Amino acid sequence: FASKQMPDHTAWFSAVPLLDARSLRFVFGQAGVHFYADPPAIVYGGSGMLTAHFKNGGPQTVTLRNGRKVALQLPEGPVTVVLDVESGEVLMALY
Repeated sequence: FASKQMPDHTAWFSAVPLLDARSLRFVFGQAGVHFYADPPAIVYGGSGMLTAHFKNGGPQTVTLRNGRKVALQLPEGPVTVVLDVESGEVLMALY
C-alpha cells in the first residue's frame, strides 16, 4: 500500500483490501489513533473509565492517553479490568 500527503489529509491506497491487523494498526497509528494495549486485548472507554478485556492474564500493560503506563499482573485466564482513564487506578477486576 502507499500514502500521499494532501494539504488537509493523508490519502491511502491499497491494490487489495487491508485485512491483516498489522497493516491496519500501522495505518491507524499514522493517523494518530491511540492504542491502549497490544492485541488481542479489547479496550474501550467512556465516562472517565477504561474497560480492558484480556484473553490471557499474566503481565499486561495499558498505556493511557497521558502517556502513563499501567503495569498489571493478572491471574491466568480471561480477565476484565476497569481503570480510571487519568490515573490508571484499577476500579474493578473480574476474573
